[in-house]
Amino acid sequence: MKAFLERMFHIKERGSSITREILGGLTTFLAMFYILPVNSGMLSGINIADGLGSTEFGAIFLATAIASGVTTILMGLYANFPVALSSGMGVNAFIAFTVCGTLGYNYAEALGLTFVAGIIFVIISVTPLRAWILNAIPKNLKLAVGAGIGFFIAFLGLKNSGIVVANASTYVTLGDFTKLPVLMAIIGIALVLVLGHLKNKKIASFAVIISLFTMGIIDASIGQITLATQGQEALTAIDMPAFFTSGFEYSKLGTISNIFNQCFIHGMDAFTKPATYAVLFALLFVDFFDTAGTLVAVGEEAGIVDKEGNITNAQRALTVDSVGTCIGAVTGTTTITSFVESTTGISAGARTGFQALLQVYFSF
Repeated sequence: MKAFLERMFHIKERGSSITREILGGLTTFLAMFYILPVNSGMLSGINIADGLGSTEFGAIFLATAIASGVTTILMGLYANFPVALSSGMGVNAFIAFTVCGTLGYNYAEALGLTFVAGIIFVIISVTPLRAWILNAIPKNLKLAVGAGIGFFIAFLGLKNSGIVVANASTYVTLGDFTKLPVLMAIIGIALVLVLGHLKNKKIASFAVIISLFTMGIIDASIGQITLATQGQEALTAIDMPAFFTSGFEYSKLGTISNIFNQCFIHGMDAFTKPATYAVLFALLFVDFFDTAGTLVAVGEEAGIVDKEGNITNAQRALTVDSVGTCIGAVTGTTTITSFVESTTGISAGARTGFQALLQVYFSF
C-alpha cells in the first residue's frame, strides 16, 4: 500500500510522508468544517421557486457536504493538489443578499446561473484561454488574491466571534470584551500566535489544530456547565457551545430533494431577466480569479509553484474546481471553490493530493 501511494501521489518526491499527509488532512478538516453550518445558515430561508417553499438548513448542509466531498476527492486523485474545496465564502453572501435578496432571483435561478458560470469556467480551463489569462496576471497579484481571501475570512471570524461589530459611523468597531464568547475568541487567537512562534517546530506546525481542540473543549465545557446549573436560557444568553445539542434536525437533510437539480428545472428561467448577464459575469469573474489566487497561494506554500508563479498541474486543478462549481449547482449549493485554509494542512507537512482525500475521510 505504501508503495502504491508513493507511485500515485509522489509523496517522497514532494518532500512529504504518509504521516505528514495524514496530519495535514486532519488539520485541513478542522480548519474548514465551519463552512457547513455557516454556509447552510446563510443560504437557508431563501425562496426556491414558485410553489416550492424555502430552502432548509439541513438541505443546504447535505448539498454542501456532498459537493465538497466529491470535488475534493477529484482534486486529490486527478490533480494531485493539496487543496480542499467547498462553497466559497463571499460568493454565498453575494447570492443570498444581493442576487436573491436585492435583485429578486429565486434560489433555483441562482443555482442555474452558478451552473452556467461553471460550464464557462470548464471551457476556459481546458482551452489555451486559461494559459493566456493566467500568464497575463503578475505573480504578486496572484499572491495578493490569496492574501485578500485570508483577510476576508479572518474578518468573518472576528465578526462572528463578536470581536468586531457593526457601527453606523465607522462601519465596524470593537465589540464588547466583557462578554465571555468574545474573551474566549481572543484567548484562542492568542494561543495560535504563541504556539505558532515556539522554537519547537512540531508544536508550531500544529498551532491551529492544538488551539482548535483546546478551545473547543474549554468552550463546550463552559457551555455544558451552564446548561446543567442555569438552564437553556442562560446558555443562550452567553452564547457558548455545549457538547450536546438538539439544534440540528437530521430529518431536514431529506429536503435536499427540494433543491437537487433545480438549476435545470427552474434555474434557466433566470435568463429572462435583464440583470442576468451582469450577475453571470460576476460569478464567473470571482470564481476564476478566486481559484487562480488560491491555487497560487497554496502552491507557493507547498513548494509546487515556479519562479514565474506557474502552478504544477494547473490545468487539472482549475478543471476540477470548475467542475466542482457545476456539481455544487446540481446538488443545491453555491459556487464550490478551492480554499486557502488548505495551507493549514500544508504547514503541518502535507504536499500532495493524498491530503485532500484524507480531509474527506476525516469529515466522515
